[in-house]
Amino acid sequence: MSWQSLPGWFSFPGFYREIVEQAPKGATLVEIGSAFGRSIAFLAREAIDRKRDDLRIVAVDPFRWQVALGDCVCDTYRRALAGQALPFVAMLRGFAIHAPEELERIDLLRLPSVEAARIFDRVHFAFIDGDHAYEPVKQDIQAWYGKATILAGHDFDLEGVSRAVRESCSKFDVRPGEKLTAEERAGDFLPADGSMGLVWLRR
Repeated sequence: MSWQSLPGWFSFPGFYREIVEQAPKGATLVEIGSAFGRSIAFLAREAIDRKRDDLRIVAVDPFRWQVALGDCVCDTYRRALAGQALPFVAMLRGFAIHAPEELERIDLLRLPSVEAARIFDRVHFAFIDGDHAYEPVKQDIQAWYGKATILAGHDFDLEGVSRAVRESCSKFDVRPGEKLTAEERAGDFLPADGSMGLVWLRR
């Protein structure tokens, strides 16, 4: 049982390892858009394994995204839901079965990103991977831009994401997709080469 048994898309384990390794004492790490929890569970597992009990790990997701699914991903989500109509319940059930220790390390905020951002004065890291349309991505960046020391996100290869990042961030880097090991790919919905989704990082 581990994060590897949770469904989802997760092509940036090396990046998340760096974040945990380099985070200052007492840092807050926020993931916006956690879906079934695969990536946030990995982040929690890294903190556990590195004995970083000082880190606060936060998952932000309204868990309402099933109403906006496109045809191209419906089959994938149906597999992940495993017959459960409610995504929040499906996520919790997956954690209870496969990653209960990781769940204990995660604060779940069942809120839209912009609302969740108002709770925090400052965070060390915010990773945007929620709604991938242009306007929502731009709103997410604006909500977290002044609060996060490190602001990053996923899926720069999507037009709405890249446009929002280019318009909102004067300087940023784009990291190539990581080549995942077979172990890291187990249970994932990524293509076999594990290259889906480029990570962007504000400078």
